[in-house]
Amino acid sequence: MSLFSVDIELLRSIFAAIKDLAQNASLGFLPDALSIKAMDAANICFLVATLQRDRFASYATDEPFHFSLNVGRMCTALQCMRQKKGLLFVLATEHELVLTSADGCARFKVGSYADPGSDIVIPDGLVYEHSLALPSRELKEATGDVLGLCDEALLRASAGCFELATHPNDTLHRSWPVPSKSTAIVELRLGTQYFHSMCKHSGLAPTVTLELDPELPVRLVYAFGPGSQLEFYLAPMA
Repeated sequence: MSLFSVDIELLRSIFAAIKDLAQNASLGFLPDALSIKAMDAANICFLVATLQRDRFASYATDEPFHFSLNVGRMCTALQCMRQKKGLLFVLATEHELVLTSADGCARFKVGSYADPGSDIVIPDGLVYEHSLALPSRELKEATGDVLGLCDEALLRASAGCFELATHPNDTLHRSWPVPSKSTAIVELRLGTQYFHSMCKHSGLAPTVTLELDPELPVRLVYAFGPGSQLEFYLAPMA
């Protein structure tokens, strides 16, 4: 397995987002894409990043392979390579991933770690009752304001509106009009620390999509190319 990336900054941003919620992550080197999965220690928030092979200058893998690593260690490696114009990933052994700069002047070894979230599979074709696309910076600021006031947030979606408010009081209330064919009303309570940790990465994409359904975890999607995205899944509070 080997792949060559020319977008180190995107990888740094993805792993920085993961680091806020999880210690370890699983990299899946698949025929058509690189998959990165992680789960927080409390099993409340699950993340999956998908980078299609066309996001890389070159991408080659003999067969699908998974490698679990410490997220902090990976962030350090990418920080050390931040000034380089390209990065080569090579699997030295089944327990060691080697990152080498394109000019060959820098090398960083990352060892494997056990990752309990690596076996989680998100079913294809999930359909959510309500969906809202809005500027990622706007959602970041709104959730940051709620975080400063309370530990719980109420997220509500109806036929023409998404609403975010502090809970149990309604000290702060934000709303976004949105056309929707669904008449169902969905109300979910979320931990504000988790929710803001999902929403604060506005540098990943200018627009973010927030999706709600009474039977599914809240989904937040940063898209950065056809088929390439970072998804957060957050379980609501009981």
